[in-house]
Amino acid sequence: FYRVCNYNWAIFLYSLKQYCEEGEGLPYHKRKF
Repeated sequence: FYRVCNYNWAIFLYSLKQYCEEGEGLPYHKRKF
């Protein structure tokens, strides 16, 4: 369970970073796990 949460959080932070740097990115709620 902890690994899944940590994995999702890492992807969320990565998406946020990409959005801030490039001004674009996939919305977190539209990603499928």
